[in-house]
Amino acid sequence: MGVQKRTIRELREALGWSQMKLAVALGVALGAVQGWENNRNEPRLVQQRRILEVFGVTWEEVEWPDREKKLVPAA
Repeated sequence: MGVQKRTIRELREALGWSQMKLAVALGVALGAVQGWENNRNEPRLVQQRRILEVFGVTWEEVEWPDREKKLVPAA
């Protein structure tokens, strides 16, 4: 599923960022951020990775927010 639209808005607003500030940080057009947040389109995988980097969160934190922070390595 990847980075959800509501999550992008929540993360952005938690930092007090405008859509324009996020667009500049990601190197995308303002319309791209608006489209993601309004469910008109979805960020590509490369953009999703960049979003996670910008906000300093992991896939696990986005996909399983209630999960404990420590992850068990695969056997």
